[in-house]
Amino acid sequence: MKLELLTSVKNELESKIVGSRIDKIRQPERDLIILSLRGQEGRFKLLISVNTSDTRVHLTTGIFENPKSPPMFCMLLRKYLTNAKIIAITQPLNERILCISLRTSGSFGELSNKQLILEMFGRKPNIILTDYNGIIIDCIRRISGDMQGTRMLLPGLKYQEPPSLDNQTAQKSISNVTDNKNISAMLDTQFTNDGKKERMRQRCSNLNKTMKTTQKRVERKLEAQKYEYEDTINRDYYRECGDLITANMHLMRKGEELLVVDDFYSSDGSTKREISIDPLKTQQQNAARYYKLYTKLKNARNILNAQIIKSEAELEYIKSVIEQITRIENEEELEDIRNELLQTGYIKKQKLNTNERSKQKKIESKPIQFDLPNGTKILVGKNNNQNDKLTFKIATKTDMWLHTQKIHGAHVIIQSGGAIPDEKTIEKAAEIAAFYSAARYDNKVPVDYTLVKNVKKPTGSLPGKVIYTDYKTVMVKPEVGSRE
Repeated sequence: MKLELLTSVKNELESKIVGSRIDKIRQPERDLIILSLRGQEGRFKLLISVNTSDTRVHLTTGIFENPKSPPMFCMLLRKYLTNAKIIAITQPLNERILCISLRTSGSFGELSNKQLILEMFGRKPNIILTDYNGIIIDCIRRISGDMQGTRMLLPGLKYQEPPSLDNQTAQKSISNVTDNKNISAMLDTQFTNDGKKERMRQRCSNLNKTMKTTQKRVERKLEAQKYEYEDTINRDYYRECGDLITANMHLMRKGEELLVVDDFYSSDGSTKREISIDPLKTQQQNAARYYKLYTKLKNARNILNAQIIKSEAELEYIKSVIEQITRIENEEELEDIRNELLQTGYIKKQKLNTNERSKQKKIESKPIQFDLPNGTKILVGKNNNQNDKLTFKIATKTDMWLHTQKIHGAHVIIQSGGAIPDEKTIEKAAEIAAFYSAARYDNKVPVDYTLVKNVKKPTGSLPGKVIYTDYKTVMVKPEVGSRE
């Protein structure tokens, strides 16, 4: 975080949160702390990010999701700082450091001072909690000081400030300081939403990479199956050779390796066919060998056909999951897809100890809901499991069902209380279906719609897979309105 910005934030925080008490402490991300404050000036949330690519501190109005269980550093801050009063905020001269001085009370009511030091610079920005003597209680990044000249930041050690900036650089930075009383609002607007999206993108990247790798594996398997399938096209040739040998056994001579006969399978019946034969086998054995090859290829063709159908369905499912990963907006949606992939066996379940299992909460997101002015509700599935639940459990048989035609996308339901939706409502729902699909950036997208009673799930099919009949198609431009 730039020195001038940090100084502006410090000035704003001094005017707004000094005198406030820390009400709640949360750690939504590994390197993100949120302090909920209450005081005479009102309620505030202080965001402290020590992400190396997103280092900042400011007031925020953003909504952040808590992890299943609070990290250890969060628990430590709660132990020492819950209900602590902020008595001062200082910034060492020319340093990208904020020191938040706090007055806390112990279990017996005794008062003591603590300091939360925010180092907002370098490759290892840090949050450090010290006691009134400057002894480190703990820090979000412990630094052992193995490298020569590196400060040690470990519990029990005396906190030492980093080496000062070059004076010329510092003076140049100071000259750019602006007295912006709403600097937090600017930073919050500029970084918080983008930061949340970036953190979610990073969280999704490993899952996306796993599924991309799986997609390539299935594509290679499907290609090999199709190649083998093509090899079975000539199966009838071997049956014909067996028939021709059987019909011309009297022409075969001992020790010969080639039998030349009239090919009654040719178009004119007079073409000659050369058939390789094993001189060590009898006429019957040679004929049986060709019949066996025919039967083997015939059976292989049937097996390969079933395998190809299964692989194509698997590939379509994987592509649908990859498309859904691009639309993940929060932890609940990410957890939904993870659970689905655990159920289908595409990712392995991590082993949890007893304590972790007891703390683990099942998170399940809800379908996206749009409320139209005429009272109609439109529901959108966020993942394959939710698509199945939406179509076959939440929707009624008389609701309208929509899906992009031959394009990966969400199941969309129009809930109109049993009435047939008008054309305007269907068109709006189709626009939403197109938006929540792989074709969201296209100008015109075909969307099929039919009653839910016409939608069926094939036996044994993967999540999200359906077949439907008696449908109509509308061409729309992807678009969404306001959500609930």
